[in-house]
Amino acid sequence: MKIFNNVNILFIGIYKIIGYALLAFILLGIFAYLFVSIFYMIDKRWVAPIILTEQSEEVIKINSQFIQYKYARDKILIERIKLMKEINRLEQVSVLKIDLVKQLDTALNENLKIENERLAMISFTLSQYDVDSTIDKELEKSFKTSLIKTTDYVQQKQSLIMFNKSKDDLNIEKKQIQNIVSSYENLTKKKICKISNYEVLKMREEYLAALQETNNNTVQIEIMKEELKSIDSSIDEYDKICVKFALSPYIRALDTIVAIAFVPYTNLKSLKINSYVYGGSFEFFFSKKVGQVKKILSGEIAVKHPLFNKQIRGIVIELDLVDMRWARNKTLFVGSKPLFVL
Repeated sequence: MKIFNNVNILFIGIYKIIGYALLAFILLGIFAYLFVSIFYMIDKRWVAPIILTEQSEEVIKINSQFIQYKYARDKILIERIKLMKEINRLEQVSVLKIDLVKQLDTALNENLKIENERLAMISFTLSQYDVDSTIDKELEKSFKTSLIKTTDYVQQKQSLIMFNKSKDDLNIEKKQIQNIVSSYENLTKKKICKISNYEVLKMREEYLAALQETNNNTVQIEIMKEELKSIDSSIDEYDKICVKFALSPYIRALDTIVAIAFVPYTNLKSLKINSYVYGGSFEFFFSKKVGQVKKILSGEIAVKHPLFNKQIRGIVIELDLVDMRWARNKTLFVGSKPLFVL
């Protein structure tokens, strides 16, 4: 009976020890939760590290956007090349058309000179006909006074008829040449008027067509050059965006593992580039320098709070860690150790 009582007392003692231990463990858990909760409410230096690899969802998403931007830039660059080729083609055509206009101007002046020389020659010849016009009167007078024979009169009369016919032909030719000269003069003076000569009309049509095409090409080239400026501006914007993408840790993560960290807006005051980053094997305790803040990235993201499981807003920083294993911690600390705890 005494042995049974001793065993019973032993079990009761063990039960009490286990009960006190469980109670102490529960109290310790509650205290630890309260401590961590209070810590996250008052501490402004914690950041939540994130490991980026080529398989990360954000890396794949950003890389897809980067590819789309590069494709859009290359597409605009191809349009620029086509536009440059078209501008060069139009400039070459304009040079040829301008040369054609100059050649037509030279041809017009040469033709005008030739026609003026012909007109002067015919005018001189007609002046001689005017001097010899008294022959007909003298012939009639001589025939009436029987100074010449009938056969001679008929022969000389036929000669005069041929003479007058030649004169009439020369007058007709003179009018034609005067018309041509007038047409050439109007054309060289860029006057728009009725032209009856086919050759001059054809030359005018070629001249005006070449001049019109040259003017149209000049206007088209100016429009294309303005469009080229707009394209160059777009390419510059795409280049700036692509450079930002290329420098982004999300793109570099395609080739190597990159560590970034989420920083809530409430913790920005302690954040500076090159600030030391601290981490510990037991979160808050035994912390040491594990790296530095390498870059502060632009843009806002929203993630879950590491303890309270609610969405919070903030920014992203890139970390330069001495060992990538520290990025596996739930939190790291920027600027100093957490609560100055060793």
